[in-house]
Amino acid sequence: MKLRKKIILTNVITLLLALMIPFLAGSSMFRASQDKFYAPDNIRLEEHIFTAGEILMQQSAPDAMCAALDDLSYRLYVLRGNDVVLRTIDPFQQRLASLLEPADWPQDTVQYLLIDGCSIAGLSSDGAVYLAMHSAAPPKGAPEGTQFEAFHRRFNLVGLIAIVLVLVCSTLLSSRLLKKLLRPVNALVRGAGRVAAGDLSQRIDASREDDLKPVVSAFNEMQARLQEQRVQSEASEKARIDMIAGISHDLRTPLTSVKGYIKGLRDGVANTPEKQARYLDVAYRKSCDMEALLQKLFDFSRMETGNWQLCREMVSLSAFAADFCAEAQEELLQKGAALELSSTPGAHLTSLDRGQMNRVLANLTENALKYAKVQPLQLTIRVWREYDAERLSFADNGAGVPESQLAQLFDEFWRGDASRSPKNGEGSGLGLYISKCIVQAHGGTITVKNENGLRFDVTLPAREDGQ
Repeated sequence: MKLRKKIILTNVITLLLALMIPFLAGSSMFRASQDKFYAPDNIRLEEHIFTAGEILMQQSAPDAMCAALDDLSYRLYVLRGNDVVLRTIDPFQQRLASLLEPADWPQDTVQYLLIDGCSIAGLSSDGAVYLAMHSAAPPKGAPEGTQFEAFHRRFNLVGLIAIVLVLVCSTLLSSRLLKKLLRPVNALVRGAGRVAAGDLSQRIDASREDDLKPVVSAFNEMQARLQEQRVQSEASEKARIDMIAGISHDLRTPLTSVKGYIKGLRDGVANTPEKQARYLDVAYRKSCDMEALLQKLFDFSRMETGNWQLCREMVSLSAFAADFCAEAQEELLQKGAALELSSTPGAHLTSLDRGQMNRVLANLTENALKYAKVQPLQLTIRVWREYDAERLSFADNGAGVPESQLAQLFDEFWRGDASRSPKNGEGSGLGLYISKCIVQAHGGTITVKNENGLRFDVTLPAREDGQ
């Protein structure tokens, strides 16, 4: 049952008890008083009361009346106005007489009453009220007053006790419910304090079924995500530090070569036209290597800051791949690699940014040249249509990658183990990550698998003529 329903039900039961207990107890006490003081043995007039009434009618001297009434176990009470003329009654009879108004008694006629078991005969004559009250002791256990007074006192007592009991029960139940309610709240407060202090390892117990279980579960999930983000942040920060160290090395190597060859030209070491041309060619290629590395850093910076836009145009994917092959073929031949292109018939139209997609293919080519570890290296590009998507695969005939590392190839700064690190320490771990971001920005996907080497599959949305 939900905590809210429990509290509502508890309050309803408490209110019902607060109302019903005094009512039932009071009713029971009233019925008991009625049964006790109005039982058949108590409601009969005393047998000599009519004789006492005749004595009152004779209006004899007070002493003679007292003597005659005393023989019948009756006491005399005479009241003139507010003054007591004669009183032989006991305190119990006195309380009963105080309830009777002198004006209520008839003139020169005897009236008979029965109050709280006491038989009374009375009349009014010559401005005086004469009462003959039976002097028998009141019933055992009779209250000190009228039945209503006794009921009122007992009802108040029972009501007070009931109210105290209801308050105690309500306090205990409320305390128990509040303790149950505040247990997960206090746990959340302690958990928030641990998180604020940097401790993300401890979880809050969410096994209890209550209204705050979703909150506790959400807090634990948030804490788990913060811990995961912290681990990722620490790993990313370490990777950034490693990248800075790697880039410093990668830039220093070609820069040192460029400086050396330029110094050779300036000092006259290259003293023939052929040697000068070779020095200039090496310096140019090293400058191109530095430019490519700086371009990767620039692309990565734009992706991280979100300051990156595509200049798309409708392009035939097969024609685009053919243009790339034509541009890269000569350089690949110089490096002992061959590039082959095949395409199925069709226009293979898609919307892409030529410059950015060209960078994707260049990164895949660079990756194969560095890590394929095979001679001769054979690269193959295939283009085909599959349903509503244009597909491009880029494959090499190299050694491939361990299956456990395939999913990490597109992570930023990831360089793999020592077997996949370049011999001279080059490689920033950004090329494939940038390629993935470019393809995804085009609304496509890029995947990798081992298939007689390493094969990358690029999928782009297809476009029809005029779209």
